[in-house]
Amino acid sequence: MNKNIPKDCGIDNFVNAIKDEVSGLFGEDYTVTTRRQLKNNSVYLSGVTVKKEDSLVAPSLYVDDYYKRFQKGLELETIVREIYETLKDAVDKPDVDLSRIDCAPGDMREDIIFKLVNTERNRELLSLVPHREFLDLSVTYHRFIEMGNRALGSVLITNDLAKHFSLTEEELFSLAVKNTPRMFKLLIKPLCETLLEL
Repeated sequence: MNKNIPKDCGIDNFVNAIKDEVSGLFGEDYTVTTRRQLKNNSVYLSGVTVKKEDSLVAPSLYVDDYYKRFQKGLELETIVREIYETLKDAVDKPDVDLSRIDCAPGDMREDIIFKLVNTERNRELLSLVPHREFLDLSVTYHRFIEMGNRALGSVLITNDLAKHFSLTEEELFSLAVKNTPRMFKLLIKPLCETLLEL
């Protein structure tokens, strides 16, 4: 275990250290990589991804919060163990229907939904994805994936992904307009009721 990393080592050095340590725990049958992911509102998150040989699943775990906890004194060994156990469960016992991930282009058409993001805060992201503007927002398209334990997931459809599946922005919009209300029913209730449930 590399315990000589200073608390102010920077997020990139921290992520690389995590990758090295987690790789050692997983062994040769797994590939561990790092990634820097652009999220909503021009925020970048740093993650560690693990893939088992011949598996369709490659779960990622963002480690930015771990870095903050590391700076406040949490031991690297504790962080590495938590990340390893989380990713180990995710890659060895995926709680997702793999047949819905590895499907023909036609099969995924019923999974296309839309989300709204702030246009001005997401200029960089919007340059990479098919979208259309609506007032001060932009419609983006996602592939919905239902997971176990009532968890939901989605994959942002990029320009490259849309091209791969031969889907135009107009087609994506048409599919999303049909699928989104079918999959996510409209529900109106008082805010105080929602807060009480939380």
